[in-house]
Amino acid sequence: MKGLIVAVLALALVSVAPLTASAAKPQTYSFTLMSNEGGKSNVTGAVRLQTAGGKTLIHVSAKGLRADATYVLTYSTSTDCATGAVTLTNYTTKGNGDLIVTTNTTTDLSSIGSIGIRADTESGTLVACATTNP
Repeated sequence: MKGLIVAVLALALVSVAPLTASAAKPQTYSFTLMSNEGGKSNVTGAVRLQTAGGKTLIHVSAKGLRADATYVLTYSTSTDCATGAVTLTNYTTKGNGDLIVTTNTTTDLSSIGSIGIRADTESGTLVACATTNP
């Protein structure tokens, strides 16, 4: 009987362990305005990062971008959103200039130093930057 109880408890612990390790608590960072695109935007917002299932989930919520404009979401290992920036996705803002986008990367959360929003233009102007690892 004692052996059965130990076996059931061990099985219960093994079943619960993957649930507690599957997702870490989200971390939220605010964007800093880098360029107002000649007075056309005034970005505010935040980025939330979370590790889940071996990936880093990235959720961006921003307001004050140009309406119906295309932007590029990037990440960098540096804290300046510029050095070695890697494109995550391109997107078009809503008619009110708001952006809500969720994407993921296999890059470890601890390696992401910043998340940037760039204008999808030839110059690729950095519009906003959120430092994640100061």
